[in-house]
Amino acid sequence: MPPLVVQTGSVPALLYLLQRCVPHGPVRILALDCENVRQYLRGLDNVELRFFRHSQDAQAAMDDWSDSENVYYIGGAAFPFVQKKVRRVFPQATSLLPEQQENWPEFLEHFQSEIRRDAVLLVQTESAEFIGEYLHQIFPRYGFTRPSLSLLCPHKDLAGWRRAHPDWQYWTYRTPSELLPLAVAVRRQQFDACVIFFTGKGSSTLKFLALLGAARQKIIVNEHMQFIQARPLSLLRFGLQRWRHGVHVQGAYPSGTTRVLIVQTWDDDRMKAMLMRLRQSSPFFRPVYSLLTRADKAIAFAPLPVLEKIFTYPIDAGLHDYRRTFRTIRNERFDAAVVIFTEEPSFRKLKWLPLLAGIRYKLIFNRHYDCFFLTPGKLIHYWIRLGQSRVQRLQHAILARCRQDRNRVLIVQTCDETRMKEICRRLEQIRTFYHPTYWLLTRADKAVTFSDVSLIEEILTYPVNPGLRDYWHTLREIRKKHFDAAVVAFTEEAIYGKLKWLPFLAAVPHKLVFNRHLDCFFFTPVRFLRYWMQRYADEVRDFRVALPQLLWPLALPLVRAFLFPFRFFYLVIKITWMKVRRAYSLDS
Repeated sequence: MPPLVVQTGSVPALLYLLQRCVPHGPVRILALDCENVRQYLRGLDNVELRFFRHSQDAQAAMDDWSDSENVYYIGGAAFPFVQKKVRRVFPQATSLLPEQQENWPEFLEHFQSEIRRDAVLLVQTESAEFIGEYLHQIFPRYGFTRPSLSLLCPHKDLAGWRRAHPDWQYWTYRTPSELLPLAVAVRRQQFDACVIFFTGKGSSTLKFLALLGAARQKIIVNEHMQFIQARPLSLLRFGLQRWRHGVHVQGAYPSGTTRVLIVQTWDDDRMKAMLMRLRQSSPFFRPVYSLLTRADKAIAFAPLPVLEKIFTYPIDAGLHDYRRTFRTIRNERFDAAVVIFTEEPSFRKLKWLPLLAGIRYKLIFNRHYDCFFLTPGKLIHYWIRLGQSRVQRLQHAILARCRQDRNRVLIVQTCDETRMKEICRRLEQIRTFYHPTYWLLTRADKAVTFSDVSLIEEILTYPVNPGLRDYWHTLREIRKKHFDAAVVAFTEEAIYGKLKWLPFLAAVPHKLVFNRHLDCFFFTPVRFLRYWMQRYADEVRDFRVALPQLLWPLALPLVRAFLFPFRFFYLVIKITWMKVRRAYSLDS
């Protein structure tokens, strides 16, 4: 009877066992049922093969071959249940551990250089032409060692693939319901690599099951034949990029063109001027322009030859209409978008559309028709320059909506009465506002003190012992007044803390801030930060020493807000535990 060799170890160990124990003549081999093993045993002569998936299959095969005289198996820690069955059925079986043999390193080197083959599975989620071009151009770059290819494809495409590649191994399915059992069977094959095509086509279920496979290396190929290794971070990055930018759509537009969406965020006349400026500057290569505008304004832009297509949204657009417009723009997969960022509070939702629709390049125009491509650094620089230009305009014609209007200015008392009167005299001297009408917000018992100040025309008050409801009522009243500007004193005194926040919460557009030296500046984030740094640097007299003290006052409110819930729950639990412990001690 031929000898029997049972695989209870790796493939190199099995081949070493065959070469050492049964170098010639017929042999019976009981091996693991997977493609990574089958590819090495297909070309052997005088071999009777049986494969097992579970220990029960191995038991049945050994019962059929119980007449074998010489039985060999691989010792070690692998397949302990199969080794136990071999010793039970064949008590005289010979165990061999290749790692303990002297010529094992030489054989292992020979296996790596001459025998090794990489089992690669291709998952068909693209056309046969695309996969064929990929195999011809990109696949040789991976450096697989004598690859043995297998294909997972629909059964209807099997005949065409067999004619082109008869030496491949094939796994097929007829209906989507067969995918799950097929994925389990493919997972047992222990492929060395799996190639999945993520090109926007094919079954999503098949791609997901292929990612869950047991292949040691998973390669994802996109529609441009670019590939990545399927690791958690790379998959997350690929998914975010695909969600933002989508799949490149091959439509009626010729290759090499740039599809540009122009979003109307200004009036019609200025939009036409911007289109002329865009046509002259030519920032895009072979552009094809489309316009997104309101339905009633589409007629004004219809005669323009520069526009290829016009998208519209309803006049009284709600959330559902904006969502439908967003999905339409996203499905078009534009290459670039043009948006105008002005200081007008109109078209706010449309200004966010290019950022949410996954358009890769954003060209931003300002109110002077200057433009730049959007990057985080350029956007921050733009907002800083915008704040500086606002301050310059305020110095020449502050708060004058038109030359006939008078500006309503609210003075908030955030320091003592003597300094507040000095601030009023300072306002009369510098004449910052155009035709101002001054109002004063003070406590009810201090209103008499300011009655003799000629600058103030009307006095608003709040109660002597205000609560949260009183502050809320005062805030609502000030918001209803629609003041054009507010004057606040930022001193080093820890009083009037809530009132210092009032101009920011009341939506007053312009804030004039006085310091303890009665110097003033219009509030912008940059100027306020400069004021804060100078305030603490003067105390310490050394900026290097002042830096930690500058960061701590700015970060302290955030730290307190973050730690408040934890401190609150800690105190609640501690007090409750103390009460329970005290009650228990009194009872006992």
